[in-house]
Amino acid sequence: MQYLALNQYRRGSSYKDEVGVVYHFPKRYLKRIQAPDAHFVYYEPRAGGDQVYFGTGQIGEIWPDPDEQEHYYSEILEYNTFPKPVSYWGSGGSAFEPASTMRNSVRLIQKATYDAILDAAGFSTECPALSTEGPSQFEQLYANAKPELQRYLAERYERPSRITRLVKETRGATCQICGYEGFRMRNGKTYCEIHHLFHLAKRLPGSLAPKYLIVVCAVCHRKLHYGCVTDPKESNGHWVFQLDGLDVSISLSSSA
Repeated sequence: MQYLALNQYRRGSSYKDEVGVVYHFPKRYLKRIQAPDAHFVYYEPRAGGDQVYFGTGQIGEIWPDPDEQEHYYSEILEYNTFPKPVSYWGSGGSAFEPASTMRNSVRLIQKATYDAILDAAGFSTECPALSTEGPSQFEQLYANAKPELQRYLAERYERPSRITRLVKETRGATCQICGYEGFRMRNGKTYCEIHHLFHLAKRLPGSLAPKYLIVVCAVCHRKLHYGCVTDPKESNGHWVFQLDGLDVSISLSSSA
């Protein structure tokens, strides 16, 4: 797992960023930011900002900026704003990162640094250290623990329920990828999920319309988000793409 610090202004930026939603960056940082399962902390620079860390999340899908050459976008996943910003200097006056690295908008940081920043923000990143004697230690550790309510602030793109409800009602609950019919829920309805063929963070015109939605089972839905999948294309009246190396073809007539 890789850990990053991303420069980000909370009140406007020269880049096409949306805090907690999408990160816009030049190509020179592409190799750093596209590492699998990369986690990050947001840092607001001293020049024009407050010199603080203010949030954390995970890097999602990355795609080139179609309007600005040599620039890319990254989807932001699991974003959480810190309950209180954390000063670059820390509580003891020692900087979290070397001054010599701060000119880079995307920086590699050590896991210990990442953990220390989250700890200063009031976020717990680690369970207490356990030996390898077995799961019985977890039983002892949590024997009297009660689930605590935690509150998170996050932003997400709209997914109009009236459209997803219409798609389920008109197409049924059978997965359009694997053919699984779904299981019967307690309320008597058959379970299924709806997938948007194009990531909402791309903000493509019309992408909320039923044509760009498909009915999927929970397993295929997770594969579409976390597996190896190519961008869908229209071909001979079908949506076609590859999912985990297998060709998928979905009739556009069933997506209308």
